[in-house]
Amino acid sequence: MKLLKFERIKKGLSLAALGRLTGVHYHTISQIEGNRVIPTQQELDALGKALGIDPSRLLIGVDATPLGDGAESRMQQRENARG
Repeated sequence: MKLLKFERIKKGLSLAALGRLTGVHYHTISQIEGNRVIPTQQELDALGKALGIDPSRLLIGVDATPLGDGAESRMQQRENARG
């Protein structure tokens, strides 16, 4: 999610600062920026709001295929954990 990192840096925000603004842990933001995890809708909404951009723009160019061999997205993992 290069746009996320671009917008964060453009606004002069560190990972930690954006995390404080959004309630999304800075490590999660780093993983989202590095395309290592797929953000939840809540995370996208919070990030978009904090950066002043439409959250759907953050998804442009994202490959939504599973992350790794048989891995599930974080959202699927959370849903499975809830039962």
